[in-house]
Amino acid sequence: MKKVIFLGILVFCSLFIASILYATPIISFEYSPDISVGDTLEISVTVDGVLDDPVFGGDLMAFGFDLDFDSLEFDYLGTVVESPFYDDSTLFLDTDVAGSAMPAVGGDGILLATMSFTALTDGDLTISIISDLLDLNEGLITFVDGVIDMTTDLEIHVSKNLNSVPEPSTFILLSFGLLGFSRLRRISKK
Repeated sequence: MKKVIFLGILVFCSLFIASILYATPIISFEYSPDISVGDTLEISVTVDGVLDDPVFGGDLMAFGFDLDFDSLEFDYLGTVVESPFYDDSTLFLDTDVAGSAMPAVGGDGILLATMSFTALTDGDLTISIISDLLDLNEGLITFVDGVIDMTTDLEIHVSKNLNSVPEPSTFILLSFGLLGFSRLRRISKK
């Protein structure tokens, strides 16, 4: 009985100390902020600093968020929920992107998902990642920290896709054409 109580206190203390020393995970969004109309934009969602305890395993159980963008500015091509997460996006009607991992994962550089868009117009545009913390399926869901908000706005500059004019070849063709006309004119004068 004393061993069970001692073991319980030891586990509780180790979890308590780990949660004090442990920092909140950092969510990052990797993408190219400057693209052209017609280019494909890929946004990778990664997490660093997730608790990875050798005894209890990882801390990150699941994630979920919504996408908000103007459909006249971007064409949504889809999302790939990365391994070791299972794609739960179709299970939740009000959540655009969702994934879960069993067993939970931990560590740095954890790739959650990659979203793909095509830019349809130029300008300074925004894609918003929204996690409604009142929805139990959204946010970064962990054992120690509970639910962490993932909401952010991604600013993307989309420039016009100007096709370059092949000037050197145009000048060469024009020069040959003018030489041909001048030669024809000389021949017709003789």
